[in-house]
Order: sequence, then C-alpha cells, then structure tokens
Amino acid sequence: MKTKVCSKCKEEIPFPDGFHKNRASKSGYVFCCKECNKAAAREWSILNRSRFRAYKRQYDKDNREKHSQYTIKCRTRYPERYRCRNITTRAIIKGNLILGPCVECGTTEDLHAHHEDYSKPLEVTPLCGTHHRQLHAERQRI
Repeated sequence: MKTKVCSKCKEEIPFPDGFHKNRASKSGYVFCCKECNKAAAREWSILNRSRFRAYKRQYDKDNREKHSQYTIKCRTRYPERYRCRNITTRAIIKGNLILGPCVECGTTEDLHAHHEDYSKPLEVTPLCGTHHRQLHAERQRI
C-alpha cells in the first residue's frame, strides 16, 4: 500500500485514500491529509463565523426548495424526533419546562434541550450549543 507524508501533521497516511482530490495540484491531491483538512476547515469557520453565517443564509435563501425538501425528508425519516422537539418547544414557550444552566459549563447562553430518549419529550438535559454539538459528534464517532 502506498503512503504519503502529510505536510501538516507529518504522519504517514495511506495514499490516495487519506487525501482529498485537487485537480489544481501536481499530484492531483491536496497537500495535507483529510483529518488536517477537516481541522483547518473547522478552524476557518470559527474564525470567520460572521462570513460563514452570511454565506449559509444566502445559500439557504438561494436554495429554498432544496432546503425544504431536505427538511421534509428528515421529518419523515425521524418523526419521533420532530414530535419530541415540538412538544419540548411548546412546553418551554408556555413556561411548563424551564431549562437550567448547561450541566457541563454552567452557562445560560445558547441553551439546547438534549433528549436521551425521544419517547420522553419533557425529560431533557440542558446543554449549551457547544457541548450539545460535542456530545453528538462523540456519539457519531462510536
């Protein structure tokens, strides 16, 4: 199996599976591995959050039909999640469910209601957006 050294992390990575394609480069692949490329993209989106959000808003506006089809597809694929989120949102608006601070860091900003079990819509764990995303990212890796 061929390998190539990533120019960022300096590790030997299987080639070409560990690298994204790039027609502009001499080898036809990017100079850094997929993991380094992903980390760089994540860092860019954090550092350029307002530009990224403006781009996303414009994209959603320009592709409204595509976005609505995706939403419908998700709602039909996961009806229990959709139902659960609606019940939780209504309970928060009515004041029947009050979210406390994030159980991880204690912040009261950007709170999300995390559900361990979608069949129990009012049993939620309050998490800030950052910790909620981290939790789901960890679960996807497993």
